[in-house]
Amino acid sequence: MELSSVLEPDTLPKTDKASLLNDAVRVVTQLRNEAERLKERNDELREKVKELKVIFLILLLWLFIYFIIIFIKHNSVIHVVPHCDIFIYLFYTKRNPSYK
Repeated sequence: MELSSVLEPDTLPKTDKASLLNDAVRVVTQLRNEAERLKERNDELREKVKELKVIFLILLLWLFIYFIIIFIKHNSVIHVVPHCDIFIYLFYTKRNPSYK
């Protein structure tokens, strides 16, 4: 009786075993489907995280190349230093997510 009252609170409680088992099977099937859907979503999100990590590393590489080009062009670290703020920020926040 308790299961049927939880599943369908607006209906009269079912007392026969067949109805209770039918309800239980239906709920277990719904929970399995939901678990499978959540597992698939989790896998999708993990793939997205991997893609974003690759993009982040590519951007850092481009930024590093940009600094090297500035250094070579001006033959001085002084010209590179003003541009390092963003690099330091990205590098530091990557390792310290709580940094704001």
